[in-house]
Amino acid sequence: VRSVVPYLRKAGGGDILNVSSDSVERPFPYLGIYGATKAALEKLTEALRSELAPEDIRVSLLRSGPSLTGFASGWPPDLAATAFEAWAAGDFLDPQSVMSPEVVAEAAVFMVTRPREASVHTFDVRPRRTG
Repeated sequence: VRSVVPYLRKAGGGDILNVSSDSVERPFPYLGIYGATKAALEKLTEALRSELAPEDIRVSLLRSGPSLTGFASGWPPDLAATAFEAWAAGDFLDPQSVMSPEVVAEAAVFMVTRPREASVHTFDVRPRRTG
């Protein structure tokens, strides 16, 4: 944000899109720090929205549910297995109800392509439950 704002000011406006997680509202086991940092990002987004609105810089938040990314690919296998077990047992993650990254990307494009007189403050996209 610090790096891009001068360019957006010079351009006469633009968009900043921050990506958060549904783990802010529903903290997943083993993701406490992750959820806390996303909660902080959401508050920062609100503050920046107010600060930058007079300069026609829209600041939006995309809150995403589970999607098929490599999120836990760098985790030690035993930790990943334990976390995924806890998520499934606590109904945090239904392997049959996960979005493709393309769905999340389409939501992001929708948000930043609204007419300038409109602003999508928060867009919450989650997978449709199949069961």
